[in-house]
Amino acid sequence: MRRCDELGIRYADYGKWAIAGWHQVFLTDPDGNVVEIHQPNM
Repeated sequence: MRRCDELGIRYADYGKWAIAGWHQVFLTDPDGNVVEIHQPNM
């Protein structure tokens, strides 16, 4: 998310509540495809 912020890339931060134990972020690639990123909460 820090890198997206630096580059001005918009994303939706769903945080930790959507799926227990995971942090979720969604963004779109240059063609408009949705990219879903998950990272386990540590």
